[in-house]
Parts: sequence; structure tokens; C-alpha cells
Amino acid sequence: MRKENIKKTKQNMVMLREQYHMNPNNQQITDRLIGQRLRFAREVRGFTQSKVGKICGFTFQQCQKYEQGDNSIKVRHLLKYSDGIGFSLKWFFKPFKYKEEDSREE
Repeated sequence: MRKENIKKTKQNMVMLREQYHMNPNNQQITDRLIGQRLRFAREVRGFTQSKVGKICGFTFQQCQKYEQGDNSIKVRHLLKYSDGIGFSLKWFFKPFKYKEEDSREE
């Protein structure tokens, strides 16, 4: 089940990267893409939203809103998140720097 969740999250990230590169000024797409990166990092580490919230000092509901892209995450919260789950801050912004090729088979 965990591998399936991670795979689905990766597919969502590919889709959102494509949307972002077509329209990089759309704040909603940016928030959703960062949210998917947050979710992916959490799932890879095997953490629940509650555990991440406890580590970072916010509620699981707030984690959920960040992951869904409903709320923009503040830089200080992103720093706490990246430190708490052991992913570099740079990694969260990686999809914005380059247009990545879609690795899906056609």
C-alpha cells in the first residue's frame, strides 16, 4: 500500500510539473506542487500527518492543507518540515528549476 501511495504521488508531481512549466505564474499550481513534494517526502519516511505536525509544531489539519495545496506554506514552516523529516530545503524547490522529461511509457 505504501509503495502504491508513493507511486501515485510521483505521478501527481509529474502532472503538476508539466502544468507549472506551462504556466509558472499560477500560484495555485505552485502550492499544489510544493504540497505534493511535502506529501512524497512524508510518505517516503513513513510518517503520518499527525507525526509531522507534532515534529513541526502545527496540527495534522494544517499538514493536510499544505499537502493539498489549499494553503501556501511559509518558509519558516517549510524549514521546520524539511528538518523534521530529513529532506533538504533545496529538494523541495528542485522541480521549479528545470523542466524534467516525463518518464512514462507511451
